[in-house]
Amino acid sequence: MSRAQAKSTEIQWTLRGEQQKLEQLLRAATLDEVAVLKEVDRILSLEQEMKRTQVTLLVRVRNTLTAEQQTSLWAARPRRPMDARMRPGQPGQWDRPRQQNRPGCR
Repeated sequence: MSRAQAKSTEIQWTLRGEQQKLEQLLRAATLDEVAVLKEVDRILSLEQEMKRTQVTLLVRVRNTLTAEQQTSLWAARPRRPMDARMRPGQPGQWDRPRQQNRPGCR
């Protein structure tokens, strides 16, 4: 877990540097489209890597919790619309069959 946290911090610093480079490119009177898009691609790649690292850490932490600890964690969290769909062992609204009584649906 500490490796994931260290990787996350490293990505954040690199991301900030790339964002500053993009800001510099965007300050030019005439924009270099290729350079701007290349920098945007780097930033998007770093953001994707950051999200993946965060999800990896989340999965690892959750997998270390017992069933009782997971239940306590869910009980302590504030309610959000997505919670019902994500809660382990609980069916969510996407698990139910869709109603077909809307106009134009058969």
